[in-house]
Amino acid sequence: MNNLPQIQKAVENYFNLPTIQTEREKDNTVVVDAKKIYSLLARNLTNYSFRIIGENIGIDNHSLILYYIKKAKGHCECEKGFKNIYNDCKNELLRNT
Repeated sequence: MNNLPQIQKAVENYFNLPTIQTEREKDNTVVVDAKKIYSLLARNLTNYSFRIIGENIGIDNHSLILYYIKKAKGHCECEKGFKNIYNDCKNELLRNT
């Protein structure tokens, strides 16, 4: 099982972002997509609660994590590119465990 910082780092590396922990009210699309991927990976690869998953990236509203997961699942079903990103990050995590 992966831990949340490992998942966060894998997603940040994939998107070439310094961090997905932002304080801005409005994030750009790349950061939001990274947060969606992180949220879905964290939920699928760990047993942490929505609250803990969110707190790791500076989100104190667990319902936002639930929203990100729901949207990420939808994107994975409809958008091949998004699903490929998810699978690339997941495979990277599984290789490093």
